This record gives sequence, C-alpha cells and structure tokens, in this order.
Amino acid sequence: MLMTKTSLLRYVTGCFIGLLTLVSGSLQAQSGALPRPAELEPAIRFWTRVYTEVDTDSGFLHDARNLAVVYRRVDYNRREIEQYRGRIVEDLQVLATGKRTGLTLTQQQTLDAWPDGVTNAQLAEAANNVRFQLGQSDRFVEGLIRSGAYREHIVRVASERGLSVELGALPHVESSFHPGAYSHA
Repeated sequence: MLMTKTSLLRYVTGCFIGLLTLVSGSLQAQSGALPRPAELEPAIRFWTRVYTEVDTDSGFLHDARNLAVVYRRVDYNRREIEQYRGRIVEDLQVLATGKRTGLTLTQQQTLDAWPDGVTNAQLAEAANNVRFQLGQSDRFVEGLIRSGAYREHIVRVASERGLSVELGALPHVESSFHPGAYSHA
C-alpha cells in the first residue's frame, strides 16, 4: 500500500509518541519519574496535535488559555489567519451576550469548540485569547531522523547518571536536534 507523505509523517510521529508514552509509563511505574498531572492533559493533547496533525504549511486557531479549545485548522496565510481570527472574535463576542439560539454556522462552530456549560464571562475573555499556532509535524519528523545520531549517547549518559531517558526528547522541542539551531531569545 502506498502511503502519502502526510500519512507517513503521521505514522512515524505516532510511533515515536507511542514509544515515548510506553517509556514514560514504565518509568513512572518504576520510579515515579516525570508524572503527568491530569490538569496538563489538555495541553499534552494540544501539543501532540501540533506535532502530528499539521505541518508548517498550516496550524490551529485556538484559545491561548484553554488548549482544549481549538477553533479550526487554517493554512499558513497571514491574511486568511487574520480573517478567521476576526470572525472567531466576533462570534465569541456575540456568544458572550448569552445568545444560544438562532446562531450562524460559524457561531455554532465556535460555541461547539467549548465544553458544555461555558459561561458568558469565559466566552468574553476568550475573545481576547484567540491565537494561531503553526504546525510542526514536518520539522518533528526531520528532528526524529537527526535524533538517530544522538539517541544512543543520550540514553547511555542519562542512564549512567540516573536520569530519565525521557529527557532525551527535549531537543525535539528546543531545536529538533538541529546542531546549528539558534534562539533569537
């Protein structure tokens, strides 16, 4: 069966995240290392989606404070992003007035992104928190490939020093194992 580039990226990334989850579970069972508090689960799910579902040609418009709220996937086009963001902000402002019937399609979609019982105050605050996050799946896969050059060394050093081998995944977030990476910060 022929796989598309996107499905291959999702498969490889999914395998890596599955491996990390297995390692994490066995480490937690053994030593309690790197716990996953329940309140972090929405953020974990959001960032997993960023690193597996969308590449750097697109991203998610989402709530900056409640990462469980993702409004829509958008191509990386600044004009399009701002148009959708403006529409979401307008819809949130309408919903914050308490309107729940006779909604337009986009107002209903915006409301549906929130859990049942969302308050008008939460929706009003959300109008100031609509953010775009660029996808990272293609960069993540490139980093997975580069990580092969360092994986054995990282596991050996972490094990020798009694550290969690999960720490070896941090370069994926920081630099995707790119030796020439430079932070503007």
